[in-house]
Amino acid sequence: MKFDYYQEIRIFPDCELGGREIGEVLFSLLHLSFVKNKNSDGNSRYAMAFPEYSKGTIKTFGRVFRVFAYDEQYLKVLDIPSICHRLDGYVEYSEILKTPETNSFMRFFRIQNKTSIDRLSRRMAQRKNISFEEAREEYKNFKPIKIMETQFPFFCIKSLSTNQDFKLLINCVEESYEREFPFNLYGLSIGGNVPNF
Repeated sequence: MKFDYYQEIRIFPDCELGGREIGEVLFSLLHLSFVKNKNSDGNSRYAMAFPEYSKGTIKTFGRVFRVFAYDEQYLKVLDIPSICHRLDGYVEYSEILKTPETNSFMRFFRIQNKTSIDRLSRRMAQRKNISFEEAREEYKNFKPIKIMETQFPFFCIKSLSTNQDFKLLINCVEESYEREFPFNLYGLSIGGNVPNF
């Protein structure tokens, strides 16, 4: 299936709050809506794109958020006008649009620091149904990898399950072919990509 439809949300450039703060609120509202409207397999019906994304020295998501869906009806159910109503005066949104044909695709995906041996051990214990101590033993020679937060744009988000703040770092790669894989409930790739135009 292809992402045949999309809607754009634009953050006004002259809003009194910074674009970053509005972007974080918007991203969180979209995430909550994606959770509410997820597929029966637990994945998202929607994918996110940030056409003005930039990493490195100048890292930003930009002021344009694109929400893709396979079917026009999914975007109607998502109801972007209602989501944006909470940010009235700070954003504007497009109608539901047909995705143009393209030979360029982007994959936006979450990247995580692999620094906490305890966190990794808890995850392994849960996945493999072993004790925490057994999982911890598996990581005895583990060397932590710290991703440079200065390389990638990120959203500061509050986890609804743990009530803790965390940074959701997002990387992006351009691809010349379409990959039809699922997307997580942030609308980020678990292997798939979105049209780039």
